[in-house]
Amino acid sequence: MISNDFCYEVDLVQNKALGAYLMHRTVKAYEKRESSNSGCHLLYLFLVLPILFQKDIRDILKSTQIKSGIRMFADKFSSTTHKSADVILRVHDLASLYKKLSWDAFTLATKSHLLAIIPEEATVISRSITIPAKYECPSIKPLLHGADRLGAWFAQNSLYEVALNLKVRF
Repeated sequence: MISNDFCYEVDLVQNKALGAYLMHRTVKAYEKRESSNSGCHLLYLFLVLPILFQKDIRDILKSTQIKSGIRMFADKFSSTTHKSADVILRVHDLASLYKKLSWDAFTLATKSHLLAIIPEEATVISRSITIPAKYECPSIKPLLHGADRLGAWFAQNSLYEVALNLKVRF
């Protein structure tokens, strides 16, 4: 059984405010890389928190350069160096577990004007809010860099390619 103190600490770290900011960073990175300005597909945002809030996944994300792409990231899970093919298979289940937190984070991001949704296309755009770097806590820097990588990779791939590489179903 998990103690209440542990659950409280998890809630402090894995909260919707941090999630909203990570989604905002992901969408901003998407917009930098995507040339048509069509907006980031809403479904991508349901992958952000499950990937970034898992240390084993985030460590491999951190070791993959943006220019390497999502395929190289996914391939690292089955490489002889990492030997963690089961981890990539967990992303789909984690996305289901994080669905409520992801939705709460997305709702907060829209209510606080970090993101705006285009309902007809099921896409999301970032609002032109810039948060000064001095307010970014050093302990969340790895999460922010991960969000930037995810946004860039989502922009470079179709929804189908992302689902295929990350072994998820939308």
